[in-house]
Amino acid sequence: MEISSNRQELEEKADFNMLGQAAIQQSAKLARGGMVQKAQVHAKAWGRHLNRGAQNMEQVQAISNYSDNVGEMYGMMNRQRKFETEERSSIQA
Repeated sequence: MEISSNRQELEEKADFNMLGQAAIQQSAKLARGGMVQKAQVHAKAWGRHLNRGAQNMEQVQAISNYSDNVGEMYGMMNRQRKFETEERSSIQA
């Protein structure tokens, strides 16, 4: 594998599907570890990073897929946070 320092060329060839999946996996790992808010911040930051770097239609489609998957993940995280908040409230009552 050839090493390159040409940022433009690297961004054009980047596999956004793979990058998006890696970001989702890392966010899920953070959430499973109890760091739900950090997981959401991580996912949002990667979304911004991918949006800034898109160079072609394939990458734009990968970003759309990423956004759909992150939306589902956010829903699960928000339900978990709501459950935890309600649980704390019932314990304090």
